[in-house]
Amino acid sequence: MIGKINGSAPYLGNAAAEAAWTLIQATEAKEIDTLKRRRDLAAWARSDAPGVTAPGGAAMAPLDGAAVQDYLRRVFPAEGDLTVTDVHLIRGGRSKETVMIGLTGTGSLPDRLVMRGDVVGGLVPSRVVDEFPLLQIAQRHGIPLPTPLHAEPATDALGRSFILVHGVSGRSLGDYFPEVGEGVPPSHRQKIGLELAGILARLHAIPLSEFEGTRLDLSVDLRALVTDAIESTYAQARSFADPPRILIELAYRWLKDNIDLADDRPCVIHCNVGLHNMLIDGDRISALLDWELACVASPAREIAKILHLIDYLMLRQEFYAVYVAAGGPANAVQPERVAFYAVMNSLITNQRVRYGSHLFYFGAQRNMVTANVGYDYFLRNSMLLSKAVEDAQALPGRAA
Repeated sequence: MIGKINGSAPYLGNAAAEAAWTLIQATEAKEIDTLKRRRDLAAWARSDAPGVTAPGGAAMAPLDGAAVQDYLRRVFPAEGDLTVTDVHLIRGGRSKETVMIGLTGTGSLPDRLVMRGDVVGGLVPSRVVDEFPLLQIAQRHGIPLPTPLHAEPATDALGRSFILVHGVSGRSLGDYFPEVGEGVPPSHRQKIGLELAGILARLHAIPLSEFEGTRLDLSVDLRALVTDAIESTYAQARSFADPPRILIELAYRWLKDNIDLADDRPCVIHCNVGLHNMLIDGDRISALLDWELACVASPAREIAKILHLIDYLMLRQEFYAVYVAAGGPANAVQPERVAFYAVMNSLITNQRVRYGSHLFYFGAQRNMVTANVGYDYFLRNSMLLSKAVEDAQALPGRAA
């Protein structure tokens, strides 16, 4: 894939280097063709296929409507007449449990609450109660999200720790990859893109001092943090041979040669923006969801992580202009820094899904999650990483 996207061939005039590059291209093309064939194995998409297991961690005990009602009346004493009419699990989450609670007879509470709870053995080790103050701070700065109402750190009340937030109108219209799923109607994409640019600008402009006392580490050394992420990812990549890691080698070496681009003024980023973590109501974003990965980092890391989403919604340069005009830091859209974090983000994600492919292919985890991550996501992420490395290598004045 590298070198084929724009039809050019690097290293012209150096026969040995050109021969090596041609070999890399041929090997990479063979790898991608193999992945495409694996992706077409429809049997692994069937929920009743042998060996398929449910995503996430251990199954949580079902919630009893009467117990939820008693709990809510206790926690909100002014709502002694409320009645719980419905309690049902919202499917799709792999790191946390999301439950919709229907209510009648309320005063100040809405007619729908959402319970976001911790899952035993979930994919993300963070606790939902640690998200609660982040939601409060973000909402004060105009970030659209479900209004946080209550945090329950104990597990003895309803069998899990959780937070309660307002139910919000809107639907999730896609996946991390915007081309997967229902998608945003073409007529709404530009407006959604403009709105997203403003939301991220407001988030990245929040002073770090406002997050004192939260779970976030406000004194991070960005270069040390980034270096550790790159090295630990590369160490895991070298710990097994298949699938091949040609793209990872190219990305790792470019990042090492350009590590100075990790230096930046940090801010709080959401770190998991995508159609899968948004509710969209018509042509507006009604909520940015799932803040468990929020961290202190370069704002360019957030922008770089959603380049494929930005390109799906609108022209990239228009997005950047609106972001900066809305108060987003200009360094977040500096081409070199965006290129650096695009390579780093794609490297980390590609290695994670490569590991999923390894686990599934060699039988360590034969389930729907590793089948999907290991094949479909690996293919898509390999393409993103290929494009990110190619764009980075084309930067003038930077080591290729």
